[in-house]
Amino acid sequence: MSAFFFVFFTGIAWMGLRGDISIVTFVIGVLLGLGMWRFFGYKSRRPASFARAIRLTYLGVSVFMIFVKELILANLQQLRIVLAPQVRVSPHWLQYRTELETPAMRAVLGSMIVMTPGTVAYWETEAEDGTWNIAVHALNAGNEEQAQETLDHIRDVFESRLKQMEAL
Repeated sequence: MSAFFFVFFTGIAWMGLRGDISIVTFVIGVLLGLGMWRFFGYKSRRPASFARAIRLTYLGVSVFMIFVKELILANLQQLRIVLAPQVRVSPHWLQYRTELETPAMRAVLGSMIVMTPGTVAYWETEAEDGTWNIAVHALNAGNEEQAQETLDHIRDVFESRLKQMEAL
């Protein structure tokens, strides 16, 4: 984990625990996070730099905004299915081969899939070639063409940006 994000989220968590949203509480939380980082001897994959922190923050915000957009669109699609005179769904079980290397990024991808209406990620397995597969249930991907479109959508929208974050 990046030291920047650990310290930043420790500051946010401290504000939540204190029930006080102020800059002083955030700074105290950041200082606690720095202390924990040093005390427990955590290591980052890469050295901390201000430019990397800004780039990761930008990518994190863009991933969040894209996820919110996809969440709204998926809710509207599910609403259309539910309110239709006849419910026409064609569920399908899919195997999504991810190129993400770290468990944290695979967990984020799985969480994004789970939280998007109409899809559920339910299993992660390591293939013989070292890649990881995430088993996904899609509510409306009945034939192979629709199933491939669903997998391509996950890859293009979510995984590509998470892979950029992982590479930093």
